[in-house]
Amino acid sequence: MATTKLQERIEQKGILLAFDSLTSPYLFNGMEVVKFMRLFLEKFAAEGNSVVVLIDKGCGKSEDLITMMSIADGVIKIELEEDRQLLNVVKHPKVAPTRIEVPLIETKPTIRSTMQFEPSMIRQFIQSMFGQDKAAVRKEVGDFVNSFWPNLAHWSGMLWDPKGFPTMIYELNKEDGTMGMTGELLQFLPWRFRFLLKLMCSFQALGFFPKNFSKVKDMKKLSKLFRGGPYGMGARNERSGIVEYLEDVSKIDEHYVRVYENSDCCGFENVGATMASHLPPAMVGQLKGLEKEERDWNAVETKCIGLGDPYCEFKLVPGEIDELGSSLEKDSSVIERLN
Repeated sequence: MATTKLQERIEQKGILLAFDSLTSPYLFNGMEVVKFMRLFLEKFAAEGNSVVVLIDKGCGKSEDLITMMSIADGVIKIELEEDRQLLNVVKHPKVAPTRIEVPLIETKPTIRSTMQFEPSMIRQFIQSMFGQDKAAVRKEVGDFVNSFWPNLAHWSGMLWDPKGFPTMIYELNKEDGTMGMTGELLQFLPWRFRFLLKLMCSFQALGFFPKNFSKVKDMKKLSKLFRGGPYGMGARNERSGIVEYLEDVSKIDEHYVRVYENSDCCGFENVGATMASHLPPAMVGQLKGLEKEERDWNAVETKCIGLGDPYCEFKLVPGEIDELGSSLEKDSSVIERLN
C-alpha cells in the first residue's frame, strides 16, 4: 500500500524501487514475502519499472531463496574474499553469466546527529513530550507508538552490522544526551527546565551544587532534582522506562540505576543477552553535559529483562569500561533468537 501510494504520487514510469534489504521482513513473515514479490513486485516491474532486492543467503529456508531467485529476472551473488568483493552474475537479461572482482573498500557508516533534524519538528516533539503542545508530530499514528517499531529498526540494523551498528547507536544517544544539557537542543526545552539548569549552573559556580557527580550524595541530589536521576524525567515523559537511583549499592565513581518497564527490553524476556540501547548512553551523556569538569562517562548494563531479570540495571562510571564493547555486540545466535 505504501509503495502504491508513492507510485501514484510520482505519476510516472521508469521508477527504481530498491529494498536494502528484505532479510528482516522475510525473517518475520516467511512465505508472505515471497508472495509479495510474486504478486506485487512482478506486477510493478511489468509496468515499466525496475526493482532491486537484497537478501542474506542462509537467513532462511533454501527452498524459499530458490523461489525468490526464480521470480527475479537477474541474480547476482556477492561474496567477500579478503581484500576484494566477488560479484557472480548468475543470470541477467542482457549479460552472460560472469564473475567480476571489485577491490574491497572499507566504509564506516555514520548516523546523522539529532542536531541535523528539522528544528521545528524537534521543538514540537520535545514540547509535546513535556505536555506543552497537544498537537502530535506524527498525526497518522500519534507521538507514542508501539515499541515494536523502533525495536524492529534497531535489530534490523544489528543484522546489517552486529559490531559497528551498536557502537554507533551508543555514541549517538550519548551525544544527544550531552547536547540536551549543553548544546542547541537546550533551546527547545520548556522554559521551566531551562531555568532549572541555569539555576543549577549558578549554584555550581558559587559552590552550592556539586561540580561533578562522583559522590553518592551528589548523585542523590541530582536524582531528586530530575525525578530518578540522569534522564529520569525524560524517560518518564517519552515512555521509555521508570528510573530509580540505587544509592545503597552505589559508591564513588560507580553509580547504579534501575529501570522498570524498559521499552528497549519489554517483549524480549530471557533471550540470553542484555538489550538496552537507549537509556544507558543517554544517561551518561546527560552526566557529561551537567558536570563542570570535562569527563567522559560510560554505562554498561548489569541486569536485564533479556537475561531473565525482572528489571534492567546500569552501571555508570566516568572513563572507560573494559566490558562495554563486548556487551554492545551481539553474536549471530542471539540475533536469530530475537528475530
